[in-house]
This record gives sequence, structure tokens and C-alpha cells, in this order.
Amino acid sequence: MKTGKSLGELVQEIERRHAEKHDYIAESSAITMDNDRPQIAIRGTGNFGITNHAKRQLAEKLGIPAVYFDKLAEKHPALLAENVNELARREPSRMMVRTLDGDIRAFLSDRYRPLDNFDLADAVLPIINESGAKVESCEITETKLYLKLLLPWLDRELPVPEGLKMGVGHTFFVRRIIGAVTISNSEVGNGALSINPGIFERQCTNLATFKDEGYGKLHVGKKAEGDDPVSKYLTDETKRLDDAAVWAKVRDVVRATMDGRVMDSITQKLVDARGDAIVGNPVKVVEVFAKRNGLSDGEKGGLLKHLTGSGEMTRYGLQWAVTRLAGDADSYDRASDLERLGGQVIELPKRDWQVLAEAA
Repeated sequence: MKTGKSLGELVQEIERRHAEKHDYIAESSAITMDNDRPQIAIRGTGNFGITNHAKRQLAEKLGIPAVYFDKLAEKHPALLAENVNELARREPSRMMVRTLDGDIRAFLSDRYRPLDNFDLADAVLPIINESGAKVESCEITETKLYLKLLLPWLDRELPVPEGLKMGVGHTFFVRRIIGAVTISNSEVGNGALSINPGIFERQCTNLATFKDEGYGKLHVGKKAEGDDPVSKYLTDETKRLDDAAVWAKVRDVVRATMDGRVMDSITQKLVDARGDAIVGNPVKVVEVFAKRNGLSDGEKGGLLKHLTGSGEMTRYGLQWAVTRLAGDADSYDRASDLERLGGQVIELPKRDWQVLAEAA
């Protein structure tokens, strides 16, 4: 597991961004790209840089293929500006534009409902402090906020699978796991607010998160009203009342994931997974898995290494290898993706697992 920021550093950065961010509802015709550099002007507001994430969103909204967009941005910026400006004029639409530190960080639907990190922290940090949960890792990236908690009172030992003996044909069978919760949110349309329980192995610091046991809230609300081509997006009392219900639900779900019942359900899945053997060629299993899940060649090689070192050729062993691979990831976002992928291995339907496990 990557460590990221300290909790104090995270809170400071959340507060800073909350103070510096600005949101606008704008007609596409009020947005123009500069001919010489990747800069966007919003009529009556000013000029802004644009993040890589926002570039992808703008290309998608205008129907410009990402490869073509990138090529023009690198080699023919004036032609890119012509494409963007003409499409924005000929195919008008309204969108929410989110800015921070002089950059546009997101182009979103005018129905996008901001569920911001400042309010999320306000909702969950008191519960974390009161419960005795430990913030093991946290980070805020260009696109997401992450809080990864350990629940030391949820400590379990996974039994050795029936019919197997420790050290006979395998290197290690004692597995101690601790309950965990991963809370994540994106202010820029890169996924929903989610709260997912998980498990953490102290021996190897592997974290796996489980979507099927969690909660997700899409950032979708009412369409923004108004006739002005550009208007400042303001949080009004109605929105605050609507959001209050969401944050109340978030607090309830966080408390629920700290309950032993969720942990018991996950533990049983893990026990069952230790009985699901990999009967095919491990090299082929890794190749098939990597192709299905978009792993790079480097990640595929690391996954095979970790699988062979996992101590067991089982579904659990593959999950262990994927979450161990997360520790090798270059970015916090990628590491978090792999932690979710580890949980997905355990949650694969039986038929899908059998096809993978029997890869010849």
C-alpha cells in the first residue's frame, strides 16, 4: 500500500482547494481555445490552463477522438483550436466548468451534482476519530481523494483450507487479516463517491477493496437553470438540504462498514477463495487475466512473480498477487485501481473464475 500524505497534510490541501476552486455553468459557445497553446478562455471570466483530465473530457464532449486530439495538441495547435471552437459553436451545449489554481480541471454536464471533498471530510472525519479507526494511507490526486482506514478491532485468521497442510506443497498458509475501509471521491467526474470495505494483511501490507459490499453515489442532479451564457455556480440552501441527506447516508454506511457483520461476509469469501485452485498453467492464467483487465507488460511480469511467490495457487493467491502488485505501481491512482481489482478477483462469478483458472 502506498502511504501518500499524512492526514494533517490532506486536510490542509482539502481546505486550500475548497477556498481556491471556482465553478461556472457555461454555454459551449462562450468557451474558446487559444491558437498557440493549450489555453481556454471563458467569456467574461478569464483565461485558464487545462489539465490532462479536462482535455479528455473536452475531447469526449465534442466528439473528437483522443488520439487525434493529442496529435493536434502536439503538432498542430492552431488546427486543434479551430476544431474545438467550430464544434463548440456549431453544436451548442451547456456544461459545468470546474477550475482550480488557474486551470480548468473538469468539463462536466450541467446536471453534474458536486459532492465535494470538503463536505466529505466534514462528514466522515469525526466518525473516524470517534471510532478508533487508523488512517493508514490517504492522498488527493488530480482526479481523486482517497482515505484508507484500518479497523484493528476486526482481526481475523483465515484457516488452512481443508485437506491441506501448512508447508506441504505450499510455502505459507497462516493468513491474518484486518478489516479496512477505502473512501474515495472525485470532484471532476472520474468516478462516484464510494465507500468500500476491504481487508489488509499486515505481513505484506496488501490492501484489497470490495465493491459488492460497498456504497456508491453518482454525481448527478437537476439540470442547471438560467439563460446567461456564463454564470457562477453557487451553492444555495436548497442544494445544501439535498446534500445533507447524502452525507447522512455516507455516515451511516461508514459506520456499517465498521461493523463485524460486513467483515464476516468478506472473510467467508476469502476462505472459499482459498479452496478455488488454479488448475491451468499459471503463466497462461496471468496472460489471460492481464489481457482482460488491461495490465501493462510490466504489470503482467510483476503479477506472475507475485503469484508464484504467494504461497498458494488459488483464487486467493491471485488476489494476493494483484494487491501486492499495487505496491509496485508508479501512481497512487493506479495503486488504488489494483487494490480494487484484487477485490474483484474474489468477487468473480464462479463460472468466470473457472474459465480463468483452467487456462491451459
